[in-house]
Amino acid sequence: MKKILFIAVSSLLLSVSAFCQTITTSTGQTATRAFVTALGGGPIGFDFIGSQAAWPGYGNVFTSTYDQDVGQGEYTLEVAAAQQFITTKQKVLKISTVFTNCSILPLTAYNYGWMVNIWDSENSFSSNPWAGNVLSQSFSQPTFGDMQNVFGLTYGTACDGYLVGFDITPQVLLPGKKYFFAITAVANGMQGVPYGLIAESYMNSSLGYYAYDLTNAPSVCSPGGVPCTGYGTIASTGGSGYGNGTAAYKVTAIQCPPGRNC
Repeated sequence: MKKILFIAVSSLLLSVSAFCQTITTSTGQTATRAFVTALGGGPIGFDFIGSQAAWPGYGNVFTSTYDQDVGQGEYTLEVAAAQQFITTKQKVLKISTVFTNCSILPLTAYNYGWMVNIWDSENSFSSNPWAGNVLSQSFSQPTFGDMQNVFGLTYGTACDGYLVGFDITPQVLLPGKKYFFAITAVANGMQGVPYGLIAESYMNSSLGYYAYDLTNAPSVCSPGGVPCTGYGTIASTGGSGYGNGTAAYKVTAIQCPPGRNC
């Protein structure tokens, strides 16, 4: 990301002019990955947001934006979190993230739409990162969270992070699969609209993935230059604020009773 995409996009007039920014300020915090657990069950869902008391998270921000009106100078990016291979059948009910606003205007000033996607494998995500093969659900606004009160600061305390979440159509996940989850800001024409930014988690992991399509941004994608499309892990692109390449996502699920419908 830093070597492939960031240099190329630096000429664009964005509120944060890179897909994954490196900062000079870091608290060096680490924490064990926390799981959302059900009574009597094993690991259910996951939590890369953690307690609000642990924020501000001084790490990176990752662009996660889908442009419905792709024109010159505009492009599409997706940032996802992956759950390790699950061992118990479970039903996902909610997905949330820390969404970052680096503009001088409040987050409520922008008419974002939202998309929540779930894929059932890395191949499914890399093959079509713009629509989940398990779930692809649109929202006009978050169904829970707070877009007015700051949850924590990000990007060297320069940007406000807000907790946003979505009550999705429940999805049953099966054991033995590795699922990918993403929340994406949707806008019709990004000219003059801040790109959607997912905050980096302070938790120590490497489960962030990205995909990008620069095909309609000729100033960025050019023959012999940066590829028009790309995919990989955030951690593999050269590091980040905490050095873990983890996007701050949380998935809330319930465990399905063995041998019964969920």
